[in-house]
Order: sequence, then C-alpha cells, then structure tokens
Amino acid sequence: MSAHLPASLMAASLFVALAGSAVAQDGVAAARLPNSFDQPVRVAAAAQPAPAAPVPTEAADPRTEPALRGVIAAAQADSIDYSVFTPGVGETMRQGQGATLSDMVENMGALTAVTFVGGQDGADLYRARFEAGDTQWIIGLDEAGKIGVFLFRETPVAPE
Repeated sequence: MSAHLPASLMAASLFVALAGSAVAQDGVAAARLPNSFDQPVRVAAAAQPAPAAPVPTEAADPRTEPALRGVIAAAQADSIDYSVFTPGVGETMRQGQGATLSDMVENMGALTAVTFVGGQDGADLYRARFEAGDTQWIIGLDEAGKIGVFLFRETPVAPE
C-alpha cells in the first residue's frame, strides 16, 4: 500500500502530527473534522525552518479497526460506551461529540466497508463507507487499548 495520503486527509494527519504523539497524551480531544480542513493552510512568514514531516506508516495497528467498528455500531444504536475512550476523549464525547457522531451515522444505513488509508504518529486513518455516505476517521489507541485520538467527518464532496 502506498504511504501517500489523500489530500483530504493531509490536514487531519497534520493535526495529529502537530499534537505530537497524541496517543500517549490524554488531553487530546475527539472532534468532527470540519470541511474547512481541505482549504490550503495559511502559514505566516517565519524565519525558522519548517519541522520535518512525520513519516506515514503502511500498516494499521490491528486494534484500531475493531475499535472503530465498535464505536460506529454503538453510535448507530445511539448507545456509545464512553469507557472505551481515555478520560479526556471520553469527556469530550460526552459533552457533545458523541451526539454529533450519532447524528452523522445513524441515518447513513449499514456500514459496507472500512478501508485503512494510512497511519502517522500512532494514529490510523480510515475511510468508512455506508449505504448512504462516505466518512473519514482518525483513531489511535494508548497502551491500555483506550481510544486516545478520535476524529471523524463526512467525506467532503469534491467541487464540480
């Protein structure tokens, strides 16, 4: 599999990279990725050189796909188990992102495919296809198997 990530996920993976090794940190929040992430990044002129880009991985953590499928199934049933998340991410999910996730997936029909896209800094990027839509996900687990990085969004529609 190619280590090249689609442009639609580059900004999201950059977010994960900028957060450092986010899986090891509990302060990372779950979020829905806004489509504005597809906009070109505006960078202020700086005298310092840009940091080296993190190297994407070609193999998924074998724990992330089952964890993702479990969260999606729970969200479709409107019964998210917040104990599968680290405390910080679980709290963010409880405070509204869980409802946002449920709203996004509960009317999309059956999950038809989950495809690994790439990984970076301990987080894996996936595309999940449903009968009525396509979504993008970033998920990373800590050493205990708790979800410490969790980002999601509907796949943006390409302009015609």
